[in-house]
Amino acid sequence: MPATATNVAASFSNIASTTSLGLGSLALAGGGRYLLSIAYQNTALAVAPTVTIAQPGATWTEVAADTFSNGERRALRVFQATPADNVAAAAITATFTGATAGGGTAWVVDRLHSTGTALQTVNATASSTTAAAALGAGAATDLTYFIAACQATSTWTPGAGITELGDVGNGAVGLFTGYGSPYTTSPSATRVLGAQIWTAFALRFPEGVETPPPEPTGPQVLVRNGADTGWTPGQLIVRNIAGTGWITDAQIVPGS
Repeated sequence: MPATATNVAASFSNIASTTSLGLGSLALAGGGRYLLSIAYQNTALAVAPTVTIAQPGATWTEVAADTFSNGERRALRVFQATPADNVAAAAITATFTGATAGGGTAWVVDRLHSTGTALQTVNATASSTTAAAALGAGAATDLTYFIAACQATSTWTPGAGITELGDVGNGAVGLFTGYGSPYTTSPSATRVLGAQIWTAFALRFPEGVETPPPEPTGPQVLVRNGADTGWTPGQLIVRNIAGTGWITDAQIVPGS
């Protein structure tokens, strides 16, 4: 079946200068595929620093990166997390290395409902009104995922065949994400405020939906159904020692 995508979070920060930035707290579903895109600039107006993403219980791996703008002072980096099990809500932190970042940082987290890793990744950069990247041929049921970042803020209009997911920015950077399903080889987005230097990534993912983690297995309590024709899962409830109430989720200990 055709793959789809949904937005999970989108925000920005105007912190003047930092080596560490909190991106909020998120819970991740086991079996899901998450893409975190972050656009930022070097506060010293030199080459943009690198960045790593950390979250307790999850591993975020960089899958695409590019520096752009005058003096390569801005960067767009894309990270992916594919937790096998559910991850409870926990803070996501961006740590910058090599220089401080600030004056404008934007990020978007999207969930891609696809069963496999990217089949193709392409990058393009230019100075124009429309950001675009060209992908190779694929199945109609594949998913196009598109990310664009530019210097200076702007709202974006998605191109033909692209559904907007995230659109966020401030005075220093603008960031757009969107997807195409059915698959399109020519994703794009146009800046409402006109031409600027931009960089963009287009990725092709296979069709399908993610597989949720298996339900826990082990002993369970069964109770007779109302019709007395079979057994249904139930909950073990026992009287407390004082005889004044009931205890749920009780355990049976062998030999006791």
